[in-house]
Amino acid sequence: MNQPLRVLIIEDSEDDALLLLRELRKGGYEPSYTRVQTADEMKTALEAQQWDIVLSDYVMPGFSGLKALGILREKGLDVPFVIVSGQIGEDIAVEAMKAGAHDYIVKGSLKRLVPAIARELGEAESRRERRRVEKALRRSEASLAEAQRIAHLANWEWDIIANVLWYSDEIHRIFGLTQSQIPATFEAGLDHVHPEHRPRVRQAITEALQSSTGYGLDYRFVRPDGTEGVVHAEGEVTFDDDGKPIRMVGTTQDVTERKRLEERLRALSRRLIQVQEEERRTIGRELHDQIGQSLTVVKLLIDNAIKAPAGRVKKILNEAETVTHEVITQLRDLSSELRPSMLDDLGLLPTLIWHIGRLGSRSGLEIDFKHSGLNRQFPPEIATAAYRIMQEALTNVIRHSGADQAIVRVWAEESKLVVWVEDHGRGFDPSARHFQNTIGLSSMEERALLLDGTLIIETSPGNGTLITAELPLVEPPGNREAGNEKDHADTSR
Repeated sequence: MNQPLRVLIIEDSEDDALLLLRELRKGGYEPSYTRVQTADEMKTALEAQQWDIVLSDYVMPGFSGLKALGILREKGLDVPFVIVSGQIGEDIAVEAMKAGAHDYIVKGSLKRLVPAIARELGEAESRRERRRVEKALRRSEASLAEAQRIAHLANWEWDIIANVLWYSDEIHRIFGLTQSQIPATFEAGLDHVHPEHRPRVRQAITEALQSSTGYGLDYRFVRPDGTEGVVHAEGEVTFDDDGKPIRMVGTTQDVTERKRLEERLRALSRRLIQVQEEERRTIGRELHDQIGQSLTVVKLLIDNAIKAPAGRVKKILNEAETVTHEVITQLRDLSSELRPSMLDDLGLLPTLIWHIGRLGSRSGLEIDFKHSGLNRQFPPEIATAAYRIMQEALTNVIRHSGADQAIVRVWAEESKLVVWVEDHGRGFDPSARHFQNTIGLSSMEERALLLDGTLIIETSPGNGTLITAELPLVEPPGNREAGNEKDHADTSR
């Protein structure tokens, strides 16, 4: 069975076209063809379908093979183009080949036609395959570059013999370098390493060059603008047959943010330990100074009652009852400070109202409290964080601000719970080291961060303080109260 072949024939002689078709059939092809003889007809044919090959006469009335070749190139089509002409000399053939023709055949000798077509079809398929491979390679390189950008990861190669370095594009973003600033040699690369870490990087690479184990380490670097970061670098060495290192390849990944998070977690762990110890000391003092002393008084009164005459026993026991009631009150207060049970039993809003009322009556602080959207059930960790942040913020107002009034706003939106505590007291400089290390401020910030929330402290000396915490809410719709409260409640002291 003959091989199908789509042929566009550019020829003004129908007889010559038929000779070409007969030669193709003799050579094992089954051609489907269109014959054209003008530029417009050729353009129409090219738009109508795809062609496997174009066979063109060189000279025609009002048209030519070179003009036809130009049209093919203008349309960007890679179709084999073979000149078949009875009027062609060597100089004309050279001109046609320079213009882009793939071959030329003399009409009087068509024996080369079929082999030339077979060869050009094979080369055309090779070009198409090469383009497919190149396109896939470009797509793969683009995907790799995108993956490296997302992972902040660069790969590199060091030609040890020539001492030439090559980096992927992500190195620009990691180190903040322009193309002209990319280090071309090993020593130039070390210039971007922080001076304190330069010796250990040099040592790690030197040891890798002397062994086959490679290396991996974290080190600090300095960008041209003076900012610093941390990268994790790994490298492996290739040796020649004589055991001489000739090439090293590796990766460099920006881990600055990860290191910051790790340091933050370590700092959080230290703070949690500090808070725990402070809480233990506070509880210990309360148990010893208040409850312990009160129980000692109760014991003494009971001892006195045992020894006292019958007429005085009732009076002594009444005193013991009073002191016992004080102990119970102290225990309840201490328990509430640790965690109010009503937060679990009644929910966030009643607990906030209870604490604000209790704190205001004890401290004399006037608290303007308004709320919205709180008549719903919140996740326990959200409710606890909101309560503790408000509690700590108001405690700071009482202890440090010198203000006699505070404003508290707590409201729930669709996606977040917001706690706002403001005073018009003395304020402070939040950049001062002793304020940065304050356990109260740190604990509020960490409570918010642990829930993927935010805490913003706006203050300056003499201008009061505003603390805003936003805690994200992810809640099933059924948890919501049927009627969301619309009005702001007001609880003032």
